[in-house]
Parts: sequence; C-alpha cells; structure tokens
Amino acid sequence: MNIQPEALGSLFEMSRDAVWGIEDNVISFVNPVAETVLALRPGMSVKGFLPDYILSDTSEHITAFLDLNGQQANVSINRQEGFSLVCAVFPEESSSVSGFPPPAEELAASLMAAKISIDTIIEQTNAEGSPPLKDYACALYRSYYRMKRLCEHMGAAANMQRDILPCNDRVEDLEELCRDLCDSVDKLVGERISIRFHAEPGDYFTQLDADQIEVMLLNLMSNSIAHMPSGGVIEIALARHGNRFVISVKDNGVGIDPAKLSGLAPRSLTDTTSGVGLGLRVASGIARRHGGALIIDTTPGRGASVRISLPLRVSDVLKSPPVSYQSKSMNNILTELSTVLDKSHYERKFRE
Repeated sequence: MNIQPEALGSLFEMSRDAVWGIEDNVISFVNPVAETVLALRPGMSVKGFLPDYILSDTSEHITAFLDLNGQQANVSINRQEGFSLVCAVFPEESSSVSGFPPPAEELAASLMAAKISIDTIIEQTNAEGSPPLKDYACALYRSYYRMKRLCEHMGAAANMQRDILPCNDRVEDLEELCRDLCDSVDKLVGERISIRFHAEPGDYFTQLDADQIEVMLLNLMSNSIAHMPSGGVIEIALARHGNRFVISVKDNGVGIDPAKLSGLAPRSLTDTTSGVGLGLRVASGIARRHGGALIIDTTPGRGASVRISLPLRVSDVLKSPPVSYQSKSMNNILTELSTVLDKSHYERKFRE
C-alpha cells in the first residue's frame, strides 16, 4: 500500500466505528474506537483475535458478523495488495423493540384468525369449481404466507436482540438436510432457476436446530432468486474442514452493493435504511446462534457468494445418537420463499 499507517489512522480518527489495518497478520494501525473498545494496538498479531476461517479467506471484500472480545460486531474486510482494511460496526444497545409496528405476537394472532376465515371461504369456493375463484384463493394464501414470514422474522429479530431465540437442537445429518431442501426448492423454481447441490465426502452429523437452519438457507436462496434473471443458477455446496462445516450459497445474479451490507448489524432493530432485508439479518443471527458466522462476498453485477461457517459441536454429539434428517413439511419453504414464488405454488397440493 502507498498510504502510510499514520495517514490511515488520521483518516478514520473521527469514525464512530472501530477501524484498523492488517499486514502479514499484524495490526499496522488502529483508530481511537478500535483502541478503546477492542484494546487493539499497532504491532499486535490478529491470530486468535479474528477466526482462522476469516484470516484464511482470500476474497477481496467480505462481511461477517463476529464476536470480538465478547462483543457482537458486523465486520467488513477489504483486501488489496496484501493489506486488509477492517471496519467493525457495533449495534446500539436497546432494551425494547418498540420501534416495530404492533408487536409480532399480536400480528401473528390476528393473522391466524384471518387464515381460519380464508380456509372457510376457500372450502366454499372450491366446491363451485370456478377457475377465477381458485386463482383468487392462491393469491390469498400467498399473501397469508408473506405476512406470516414478516411476523416470524420480526419475532426472531426481537428474540435475537434479547438473546432469547428459542431452540430445539438435536443431532442431524447436515448433508441430508441441505440436499432435501435443495431438491424441494428446485422442484418449485426449476423452470426458471436451477438449484444445484454438492457435498464433499465426509461425516456431517452435528447438533443443530433443523428448522432454524432451513429458515437460514431458504432466506439466502430467496435473496438469490429475487436478484437473478430466468435461467440463473444457485450452487449450494457443503464441505467439512476439521471441526467446522462450511455451507456456501453462490449465485450468478446481480450481486449486492457492499456498502449496503452494514444492514447485517443495524444500530437498532428500527434501522431500515441499509437496503438489506430483515431476512438476511435473521439468517446471520441463526448462524451466530449456532456458534457460527455468515460471510458475504459480493460484487455488483457478478453475483453473490455467501458462506456459513458452523462448528462441530462434539460434546453435544456424544450425548445423543445421530438420526437421519427428516423433512418436516413444505411450511418453511412456502413461508420463506413467499416473496419470490408465483401464486400458483399455493394450491392445496403444495400446502399439504
């Protein structure tokens, strides 16, 4: 780099975010926030401070939500000619989610009441066998699932902020989970978008909440589908590196503007100015809840690559016998893909 560390330090001196530079895994400069909040100093090694899977990543631009000295932060890293510029954004503390519209619980209850009414109306209209009424019924159900998705994401985001996200962990085969989910989604969108899955040979049993992992992956696939033209390809791969699993979701769509990725760690739950959807925040939160991280590498116009790094939870695995993954239902798929699926996918045959 031609810019001297002292000049970079002055450039970011007034930033309210922690900023520091890295050369050869050694910190070359820090701004006041990085020095005060993270206790970083020039000359310190970043090994042990940043995870190995982040340090070994060779992408030019990545974003990940990480634990830094016991604090959650949205970390952006830009690399060029052996130099890495790191920026850590810390979400502001908030004791409530009062910035949301009416509480998600009340919305969910009202939505369920509305669905009961929709079901009753649909049963009567189906008896008439009218194609237009059937079309209206599909549109109604798709709207229901879209609202359901929003309510669930709002509730999940609120629980993540309070660090009380419920979990139902059990030992699952992560490969079967990913493969089954990809096959199901491909059957729904295969005419427009191709979903391809590949897993390197290995043992993928670990303890996790299968429903949450499904929601995480479906959100990433939904985001890819929404930003891809017809004929696009989403490649999902699974690999094991020592005691970590890496799930990658790569597409050839329009990509995401790196400047918008600060939305992964909003300064409050009410911050909606970033242009990044709530679903991506929820996906990142689910990865963190499983002890992992969601890493985004994207260049506008060249697609997006998202990698989820998850630890093998050895001690938990030894406590319970492994079981083969069993798909729960189409409920997660219809909910999380409701913003990209055509209303025809909400016929009774799909919902049941």
